[in-house]
Amino acid sequence: QPVNVPGTPLVDEPDCAPMQAPTLTPTYHIEFACGTASHARSKLARDPQAHVIGIDIRRDWHKQVYDFIPPEHHGRFTYVHMDLTDMTIAKMAKLARDTWGIRLRQLTTCHYSPPCETYSDAHHGRSPHRVGLHPRPGPEGLKARQHDALNGVMLNTLRELSRTNQHTIISIEQPVCSFRHMPFTLKL
Repeated sequence: QPVNVPGTPLVDEPDCAPMQAPTLTPTYHIEFACGTASHARSKLARDPQAHVIGIDIRRDWHKQVYDFIPPEHHGRFTYVHMDLTDMTIAKMAKLARDTWGIRLRQLTTCHYSPPCETYSDAHHGRSPHRVGLHPRPGPEGLKARQHDALNGVMLNTLRELSRTNQHTIISIEQPVCSFRHMPFTLKL
């Protein structure tokens, strides 16, 4: 097992973080736009009572996402194929109830990994998707408009969750880029 020494890259690796103290109380986590399920892996590895729903739009992702999760955690992970562009608190509550039989107020954490491609500053002011914060007109800006719509819905839903579930920890992954200046982000 790797040694977790401050100042080494392992400190930032969720799978290498020390295990939490054992608890008998189940914890419940949702990872939106889960990709390779880094949030899920961290929760499952650190807490033997953790249960995670990973949601992603990729239809064929069900089998591949389990390749990233150690087999001993598969029984506590549920993959859901879903388009998040119409996610609501009611849909989130139904998902938690149907999957775990819990009320949304029992949700421990909620993590969202928004698409970052159209918000990147790596284009050095020459984004193929945007002019400043605004999507380019026509087909060049289509992906930016789609990302803005998705993120507007998801951040609104997460904002609503924060108002009704004050004990749920909500995290949103996003590198430093124009995402932080977008209207849907500033409303947080």
